[in-house]
Amino acid sequence: MDQDFLKHTVSYSRKKNLGNYESEDVGLFIQFHTEVDASLSAILAEARAVQDVLVAEVLDRLGIEYEIDPETGSVSEVRTAPPSKSFVPGPPGPESAFGEITDNSEPKVGPNSTGVGPVPPFAGDTKDKNERGLNTKWAKARLETHPTEFFDNRSKKESGEWKDTSPDYTHKDSRVAIWLS
Repeated sequence: MDQDFLKHTVSYSRKKNLGNYESEDVGLFIQFHTEVDASLSAILAEARAVQDVLVAEVLDRLGIEYEIDPETGSVSEVRTAPPSKSFVPGPPGPESAFGEITDNSEPKVGPNSTGVGPVPPFAGDTKDKNERGLNTKWAKARLETHPTEFFDNRSKKESGEWKDTSPDYTHKDSRVAIWLS
């Protein structure tokens, strides 16, 4: 039996953190066919186009904003910072690849005037070292003015219920951890 085409599969999945230990997963795959004698570059071009369709569909289903590059047609998530923050791109390089988060909010007046927004600048489960560092700075500032938003784990560590390496505080919603020692 002769085959007139090759079958290819492209898949994409994305998880969205909803807070409070909840998340939503969406994963899709698309199969497409190419001629048996198609060049590798033609197959890869088709796969990239299919992947862009998948990414857009998955992000759309999760309600995540995205943009399409008009020149290449590629799809990318729109990175957003919390309302009181703005993203300032830094120069290229591993130390500043994600730029810097700056506080552009006007000075606030009142008992809850902190200048620190209610959510960290990045997802609480980020793996990026720079983003984790910015989240830790945010959490320490937030702890000073809103201590009830954090679990105080120090007594559990002292009693031996938790390991000594456990965080001293954990933000209740974002799960950002703080070690004081």
